[in-house]
Amino acid sequence: MSSTTESEVDALIDHLDGRDTEQHWNAVRRLRELFGDDLPSVLLDSYRSQTQWRRRNSYLYHAIGYARRNDDAVSLGKLAVGDRSKMVRYRACMLLAYSLRQDLLPFLEEQLAKTKDEETREDLIAAMDAIVEQNHNYFADRDHSGMVKLIVE
Repeated sequence: MSSTTESEVDALIDHLDGRDTEQHWNAVRRLRELFGDDLPSVLLDSYRSQTQWRRRNSYLYHAIGYARRNDDAVSLGKLAVGDRSKMVRYRACMLLAYSLRQDLLPFLEEQLAKTKDEETREDLIAAMDAIVEQNHNYFADRDHSGMVKLIVE
């Protein structure tokens, strides 16, 4: 990031607003160029201070593909499982499911015991199922039909 300033990075992060716009996707491409596999670290830092759920959800979405190789992506997912937004919690469960990390099962079980929201409970169970079965598609394909795939960029 030698020639890119912190304010330029902040401007790029600011475009991750959850809208499916050309500006959003251009910012994602540029952030990936700048940070590569370290992008989840930047997203985790930004998540902590973000008040808008659509932005937090966007950060999680763009971290999913890193969940198998970047601990900060997993940390972001774990943090977001307790988010006040149901959509953000859903995306966090998706990220953790995609990681396929067995060591997350106790954490997910603990969250399940604490969670009152029924949809979030279902998402936590689906994440655990995907991890146990070592098939990230089962997060989306909850009946194991083989007809639904979880495509991650």
